[in-house]
Amino acid sequence: GSNEQRSLERLKPQILEELNVKDLKFIESVAELDKLGYMVSSEGNCVVAIPTEISPELASEGLAREIVHRLQMMRRSAGFDIADYIVTYYQGEAYTRKVMVDFADYIKQETLSRQLIEGVPGEGAFTESFRLGGYDILLGVKRLG
Repeated sequence: GSNEQRSLERLKPQILEELNVKDLKFIESVAELDKLGYMVSSEGNCVVAIPTEISPELASEGLAREIVHRLQMMRRSAGFDIADYIVTYYQGEAYTRKVMVDFADYIKQETLSRQLIEGVPGEGAFTESFRLGGYDILLGVKRLG
């Protein structure tokens, strides 16, 4: 009913954050959702539908998150302090290079990287190679100062 919808609208920011989703939409009928590529589940009078197809944008964001995760693990393996600023080096296929550029601000913020440099890791950098999402990437991290 509309009371439930109004209540959920008020909680929308918290719902989006808690479920890590981009949007929350209210619809009258779920009959079409199965045909539109959604996975549908219901309990009582509540229905949840999640798209089953991953958009190119979502795939790129997922790769950026995975790169951040790997860089954070590399920081630990290299023995860096949690507050140390670093320079990050990367080499990879065109797609991974594009993700590094498109998500540069996010990657820098999450890993305390002052710079993201495409190319061979500098002298003394801690390096690792990975295969992420079907793409090869070489990452290097070097403590600043």
